[in-house]
Amino acid sequence: MAHSDHRLHKGQGLPKVLKAEILRQDLISAPAKKIRKVIMDMDFDDQSSIKFKAMSWRQRESKKHFGVESTMLGSWGGLFQWCSNNTKAAVKATLLASGGIFDSNTPYVVEGWVVNAEEQKCIIVHTSENLILNTYRASVLHKESKIKVLAMDHTYRLVHEGHATLLIGSIAPDQSCRVIAYATCTDEATTSITASLKCVQAEARSVLLFRAEHGINI
Repeated sequence: MAHSDHRLHKGQGLPKVLKAEILRQDLISAPAKKIRKVIMDMDFDDQSSIKFKAMSWRQRESKKHFGVESTMLGSWGGLFQWCSNNTKAAVKATLLASGGIFDSNTPYVVEGWVVNAEEQKCIIVHTSENLILNTYRASVLHKESKIKVLAMDHTYRLVHEGHATLLIGSIAPDQSCRVIAYATCTDEATTSITASLKCVQAEARSVLLFRAEHGINI
């Protein structure tokens, strides 16, 4: 048996050759039986263990890429597609079709996002309704004080598609900062920060108005 035979995989994770084949055939969102057929065709020694790892890996990848074609991963077009697939309306539609439920803790991309391939620029705000409402809750708690409600900071320790992450938080009564949204930005320019904050403020108003009109608790 050849030294490079993929059937001799002894690592803890999923074999790289299997990952590559799943991505090559664009099977991230395919039925599980198609993944099992690929594994059987590749004739791994430990079939049951490989199948379990493959299903877990595929589930993580499908959440990460959420409908982005494998050939577009890492591209501006792929990022644009991912944002389109993860807006609140798109997430609600996907969950409705699959029998899932959109609740206050379901993450989504806030309206107003920007992905511009020509300018090599992106501004994408991620949050949930529960998190975004912390802006309003904090403003109520600090109504009589001079404490700033929002705080933000860029970091390159948490990177999305090679871009910086802007952490946006609200100040709790104990003076700690609670993250309410993440913004993926190409740079740390004032325009990027301002645009991200406008997205947060607009979404907070939208959620507040919807809940007030429908009698939903804040």
